[in-house]
Amino acid sequence: MSSPRATTLVELVAGLAAERPEALAVRIERRRRGEDVSCEALFAGARVAAARLRAAGLAAGDRVQLLFPTDRAAIEGFFGVLLAGGVPVPAAPLTSLRAEDVALRGEALRNQALDAGASFCLAPGRHRELLQGQLAGAGVAVLACEGEGSPLPEADLAAPAPEDTAFLQYTSGSTGAPKGVALTHANVLANVAAIEDAFLPLVEGELTLSWLPLFHDMGLIGALLVSLYGRVPVALAAPADFVRDPGWFLKVASRLRATISVMPNFAFGYAVRRVPAEAVGELNLAPLRTILNGAEPIDVEALRRFEEHFAPAGLRPGAVRAVYGLAESALAVTFARPGPCVIDRIDADALERDGRAVPAPAGARVRSLVSVGRPVATQEVRIAGPDDDPLGEREVGEVCVRGPSVMAGYFRQPAATAKALRAGWLRTGDFGYLAGGELYLVGREKETIRRYGRSYHPQDIEGQLARLEGVEAALAFGVEVDDDVRVVLVVATRLDAAPAREALEQRVRHRVGRAFALPVDAVALVPPQAIPKSTSGKLRRQACRAFYAHRRGARPPSGRYRVVSAQGVPGDLAEALTRALEDAAARARAAEA
Repeated sequence: MSSPRATTLVELVAGLAAERPEALAVRIERRRRGEDVSCEALFAGARVAAARLRAAGLAAGDRVQLLFPTDRAAIEGFFGVLLAGGVPVPAAPLTSLRAEDVALRGEALRNQALDAGASFCLAPGRHRELLQGQLAGAGVAVLACEGEGSPLPEADLAAPAPEDTAFLQYTSGSTGAPKGVALTHANVLANVAAIEDAFLPLVEGELTLSWLPLFHDMGLIGALLVSLYGRVPVALAAPADFVRDPGWFLKVASRLRATISVMPNFAFGYAVRRVPAEAVGELNLAPLRTILNGAEPIDVEALRRFEEHFAPAGLRPGAVRAVYGLAESALAVTFARPGPCVIDRIDADALERDGRAVPAPAGARVRSLVSVGRPVATQEVRIAGPDDDPLGEREVGEVCVRGPSVMAGYFRQPAATAKALRAGWLRTGDFGYLAGGELYLVGREKETIRRYGRSYHPQDIEGQLARLEGVEAALAFGVEVDDDVRVVLVVATRLDAAPAREALEQRVRHRVGRAFALPVDAVALVPPQAIPKSTSGKLRRQACRAFYAHRRGARPPSGRYRVVSAQGVPGDLAEALTRALEDAAARARAAEA
């Protein structure tokens, strides 16, 4: 791998302006029109933001929450904080101005601001008063950064060292309370350089297209910073525009002749469902040589359907590359090689019973897993047992990572840092195994459902249910009740008629029973979009489990258990989810009475 072109993010943005002032850095893509931002203009806008922060009293090392949607101000604000000497804290912006929704987001933002010790918040001017009221208790001053202004002189720009904290990347909270991952400039740039190395050779005409939010590591680092570092223009769309119409996003890819994109696993199945076959012929996806699939467990069937569905548009076989990463390692840990996915067909019984991933013999119950590849340059991966002892080939244990991209620690959380970092290795909380040098993931430790002496991973159950007609999405978890584990499924469907819903519930129970020999204790049917997710789009199994356990009278959950809290679910859908879980809990109690 070549030496980094910059040792800090300040050097990165300043260097682009000096070396390639007129070159396109970022395009903000909107449904009606786009906006092109050159390297020189990006640097100038960041210096204006930096001047406003300095004028407001920002001191070196002050943390600054960033609450912008995907727009030019978000990028200029991020770099502006760095140029002023502050530490950016990206966070999900307001997406609804309803009083109830603002109050819920305000609670989460206050908690994050207090945890980060933030002094300032940068947000759109139209949200300033709302946010000032919500953040008043945290002692945070809310500033708007849009518009013209005088730039901070280059002589006054901050000059951080590589080992200084670049920004705090808050974990999604999909399995627990969010924590601030402190990433140094050296952490980030080592990872960015390793990701670029996995794409080599980059050639003239490359263009990255992403709809992932800039407050999430895959959007901020994987799309924006990697592209800037690699001197590749990046076009950014709003997440809501993709969710509203993935066909529009793919039309943008066709028009711009995008060559690289990034998406979480759910997006592949979602695009197949929402883009009809007759519309595929209008697309040209031949230039799209790589789509990185990360941030979620990878579903083999979803990838197969995606590639088949969009093959008439010229999508290359093997264009989708599975990757694995996490915020605590800046982003990337492993990358699959270009070409068709490597699939391991293993004996499901041996996995669940013995924790070994052995090839499936004839007649065995099979589980198919996609390789997420080999470690990127400078990263090391090993599989460890409960006592940190290294495990052998095809033995399932916790994935551990070591390398220059691994975080400095969780911000102001020494106990959590000590638990995660042991003897230089990061314990990820993800379970997997190595086979032939390739990493395969089987689930997360906290989410594993253990029943009858076997271990079941909710992603497998959810993947099976997603293939059922009438199922939009699914979420699975286990709850301890009376020294046993109850299996609970939350299933999103558009079916309204009672007979159809009853039939779907029976199909759900039958599918899980047949595929896993696992009885289902409760099924909650909810409307589409009511499946609770974190701000980065990950399923909130822990939150649902805690709420259900509370209603079920099971072991007291730790922390907050209100389903509607910080889930990103609109109020009416959150109420439907709550009612469905309460009804499922009541029916489960009655069945056992």
